[in-house]
Amino acid sequence: MLRVMPQKTDVHDWGDPPKNWAEEQARRTALEIRRLRGKQSAQWLSDRTKELGSPITRAVISDLELGRRRYVTSAELIVLAAALDTAPIALLYPPPYDEIIELVPGVEHPKIAVVEWFCLDDYAARYQPSEGVGDFSDRTWPLHAARAVEKLEEAQRGLLASLANESNPDSPLARSMRRELDYIAERLKEYREEDGR
Repeated sequence: MLRVMPQKTDVHDWGDPPKNWAEEQARRTALEIRRLRGKQSAQWLSDRTKELGSPITRAVISDLELGRRRYVTSAELIVLAAALDTAPIALLYPPPYDEIIELVPGVEHPKIAVVEWFCLDDYAARYQPSEGVGDFSDRTWPLHAARAVEKLEEAQRGLLASLANESNPDSPLARSMRRELDYIAERLKEYREEDGR
């Protein structure tokens, strides 16, 4: 007689709940993977990861969603996010964002604050996981500078295009745009010098 074991099909039922902070990260990611793939099969998602050059087997995806596998590597997080047409951060920290979660074990913050810290958004320094380890600002400066340079270069391109379309090069608007371009050029120089470029 062939005996068939019942299968867990509800992604919300991991059987045993997460045992620690690390497993909770995997569970949250698994729930979002399952939600985003919707009616598409785990094989479909596996095929998408293969198309992207980093295949993740159907078995790994199913095991993660069912709680038999309680971790996700950073490479898997990235390729699964790409396959599901989202951002890795959105898999790791999906909505809703008004929940309180652990940034690291024992350090709780609103989920949106954790996302800001992870992405180094403007308020990230408020949500450091520990005190006295190092200078957060110094260690994150290269990313901050690179973002600032990108924004300044985008503004510079826009102003140059607008200035090129200005019919009167001596108009107050054209003079204002040139002053703004000078300011942007100075800021770009500062950021690049501080970043060692």
